[in-house]
Amino acid sequence: MLKKLLLGTLILTASTITQANSWVAGIGYMNVSESEDDMDINLGAITASLGYKFQVTDTLYIIPEVRLGTGVAKETINIWDVNVDIEIKSFSAISVKAQWELDNGLYFFAAPTYANLDIKATASYGGNSESASEDSNEFGLGGGIGYSFNESISTELMFETYEDLNALTVGVKFSF
Repeated sequence: MLKKLLLGTLILTASTITQANSWVAGIGYMNVSESEDDMDINLGAITASLGYKFQVTDTLYIIPEVRLGTGVAKETINIWDVNVDIEIKSFSAISVKAQWELDNGLYFFAAPTYANLDIKATASYGGNSESASEDSNEFGLGGGIGYSFNESISTELMFETYEDLNALTVGVKFSF
């Protein structure tokens, strides 16, 4: 009898845990912007994310998340009659998101983030070209708003700020 009671409790606990917690994967478009020396630079990247959603209370969730991305939109600037193409080679980030969910599907979140951004610049002049890369690691803070269409699909808008740049991401998340 005790074995059946323990087995029943274990099954009930496991089903409750799996219902409250879930994997979350996503895809998004990120616009990275930087203003320096009267120049505005805007670059685009496609990002993919994977996290695990832990329920803390009825409305609060903690989501550790990893994001990876690659550049898809570059910008060309002209410095002293030299064209310089700037693009994102890669993006990676680790964050811990605190997410507050409302009953109507709307949710808000904040996330401290540690990110790596690898940018490549190629200068062209008179048929010659030269390239250089810059790799930076920075702590940042992000926040945003999302809407859950159902238990499996949601959309998000996130703004992040780092020491030298800002990022705005719009994306879709899938829970499973």
